[in-house]
Amino acid sequence: MVVYALILVGLLSLAPKIADMAQSGTKSFKLINVTDDQGKEEKKQAPRQQRQAAEERPAEVKPPPPVALPPPVALPPPPVAPPNAPPMPPNMIIMSRQDFASTDISKMARSAQSGTQTAQNGQGGADSEEVGQGPNGEQLYAADWHVRPRGNELAFYMPKNRRGSGWGEIICQTIPDYRVDNCRQLGESPRGSGLSSALRQAAWQFRVKPPRVGGRLLVGAWVRIHYDFYDGRTEQQQP
Repeated sequence: MVVYALILVGLLSLAPKIADMAQSGTKSFKLINVTDDQGKEEKKQAPRQQRQAAEERPAEVKPPPPVALPPPVALPPPPVAPPNAPPMPPNMIIMSRQDFASTDISKMARSAQSGTQTAQNGQGGADSEEVGQGPNGEQLYAADWHVRPRGNELAFYMPKNRRGSGWGEIICQTIPDYRVDNCRQLGESPRGSGLSSALRQAAWQFRVKPPRVGGRLLVGAWVRIHYDFYDGRTEQQQP
């Protein structure tokens, strides 16, 4: 009942307003096509939304370009095993071409003849003769004259009033320029004749070749110098 009463009071309050509207006459209204405006607005917003969607869409990731691979390396062919050599007959010596050429007797004869001529000219490669040991056990070689001494080079050192034949021997160390040094008396005949002493004192003038061993000249090696005297004269017979 209370509800109905409230509705009735509301209707009564609206009655004067309705009466006023009836007295004022007919009112005109303008209808607006909301649907058309809404469609135009949606059409305007559609491209914008598409652009936004395109901007928000992640960029497509392009695959990397293919990498060119190097050409395959051709492997060398496998080694071919040499054919087995036929067995050699027994008692056969295999020689190289050089060894076979060295056995040529005609060439060996020419080589020997050439070596003899070289030795006669004083330029041979023959080793010097070994004749003992030096002061400290060094190898001692027979001396070979580079320039034979003259008689007047020894006359000053000869013993006074010396007569008769004899010999003297000294050992010296070779030095550059075919000279000798550190000479020592080795022996003499007759004993006490003073010939080895005279030879030692005159040795600073001697010109002696260094010993030759294996084709090399050994400067600094020790040599033995033998000198023969005849009737008091200073004539050398052999080194």
